[in-house]
Amino acid sequence: MNQKYRQEKLTYTDDGRLLDSGGHAVMMDWEDEIMKQQANSICMNGGDILNVGFGMGIIDNYIEKHNPRTHWIIEGHPDVQEKMIKDGWLQKPHVRCIFKPWQEVIYNLPKFDGIYFDTWAEDQSEFDTQVQHMLKPNGIYTFFNNPRGDEMGIHV
Repeated sequence: MNQKYRQEKLTYTDDGRLLDSGGHAVMMDWEDEIMKQQANSICMNGGDILNVGFGMGIIDNYIEKHNPRTHWIIEGHPDVQEKMIKDGWLQKPHVRCIFKPWQEVIYNLPKFDGIYFDTWAEDQSEFDTQVQHMLKPNGIYTFFNNPRGDEMGIHV
């Protein structure tokens, strides 16, 4: 995980944004439709689902609508972890929250029917090389990567 980012103070705004300490958007509510479509894809086979990077929890709320057998969330940022706790994610019986950087845990996870990856300000190439070992047969992997950081860089 990007250690500099992990130490930054993140802020959730009332107008639907997650901002870093410089006021740059980490996640915004305009991503909602993207997250809905991604959840539909990774939950297509049901079963066990993994999301790497909670952010505002948009995709996780959509994953929940698919009633997965298990719903794993890996989140490494302390401010986001605090929001997850406050919002009750640890209380959901089929949700497993892992509060560590993904780089520390991906080698010790079970296999999944669907995996979604969306982190901020870091290289995902290590994850991409490991994902084949994390998927069950016919598992689905998708990710969000917007190098522009705005809705103009997105094509759904």
